[in-house]
Amino acid sequence: MIPRRERLRLAVRWTAFSVLVASLAAFAWTEYSYYRADRDFEEIRDAVPTEAESPFLSPTPGIAVTPSDVPDAPYAVFLSTDERITSDGVRPEYVGLYRQNDDLAGWIRFPGSAKFPIDYPLLWSGDNAFYLRRNFQKRFSMGGCIFLDGANDPRALDRNLVVYGHAMRSKTMFGSIENYPEDPAARRDRRTIYIDLLWTRLEYEVFSTYTIDKDGEYRRTWFADDADFAAYAAMLEARSVEDFGVDVGPRDRILTLSTCDNHLDGRRVAIHAKLVRQIVYERMDVSSADYVLPSDATGPAVPTDLPADNPTKTPTPSLSPTPSLSPSPEPSATPEPTGVPPTSEPSATPPDAPTPTPSPTPEGGS
Repeated sequence: MIPRRERLRLAVRWTAFSVLVASLAAFAWTEYSYYRADRDFEEIRDAVPTEAESPFLSPTPGIAVTPSDVPDAPYAVFLSTDERITSDGVRPEYVGLYRQNDDLAGWIRFPGSAKFPIDYPLLWSGDNAFYLRRNFQKRFSMGGCIFLDGANDPRALDRNLVVYGHAMRSKTMFGSIENYPEDPAARRDRRTIYIDLLWTRLEYEVFSTYTIDKDGEYRRTWFADDADFAAYAAMLEARSVEDFGVDVGPRDRILTLSTCDNHLDGRRVAIHAKLVRQIVYERMDVSSADYVLPSDATGPAVPTDLPADNPTKTPTPSLSPTPSLSPSPEPSATPEPTGVPPTSEPSATPPDAPTPTPSPTPEGGS
């Protein structure tokens, strides 16, 4: 018979071994999940045709125009001469992915890091919790997706586009900007952010960055008027760890990137950027459903049976008529989108807006 003390010692060893095995299995599963997520996004990138260079690298990426709905736009607007969008407002390069998942809102690129550039599809479901732990195929994923705030309208150009992404330990997703406020080299080398919405292309310049409590005011999407927006932008500029030399005026439009600060619990890293250039497109007579894709335009397939809790998308303008001036809920629980654009707030050439007319000046805005 095994002595009692020996039985206890064996039990302790067995328990410790079991815990070790379980921990290693959990670690291996997590690491594989991250690897699988990276592979999935690589496949998605391969499904989007790449350009030799961004049209924004050209000083004149199209014909300078003045949008009829924003005649005093404080940013340059160009009408593309190389491409048109479908009748329902989708650029051809995104048609294939849009057919697979109509939550696709566009694409985000934040170059400047050779090893970890941000180069991902941008999703929008209207539910700030949905893509926290789901991939493009709407299956469970530790890394989730990069997504627009539910209070934004991806079919319009809101005053503040708010974008969320996880700060992954592998530096993927938004992991490469987690230390942006503390890294002078990153702040020097990474200042231009490119956002594609399905119907337009946008170029932003960083004007502020800092860390803030997750419940702090930095994610508002609706403003009562230009003066309200100007006061808000001035507050964001004042918080910045550095003066980027980019002034934000009352008619400007901005972008906000938000990710976790993994070094400080409950804190968020915020990066704000000002819209400086926009490319708009004329429309074809064919819809995205009827558009004929090139024969080599393939990509990952979305499962036919989507999760039961896939939210029903409702455009922001149809929400409560009483606007909320508070930020949208932190994406953690399944919050309802908040913030309704005022009816007097112009959108910047959405797909159903009149075709822009040529500007009398070659710059197309300043």
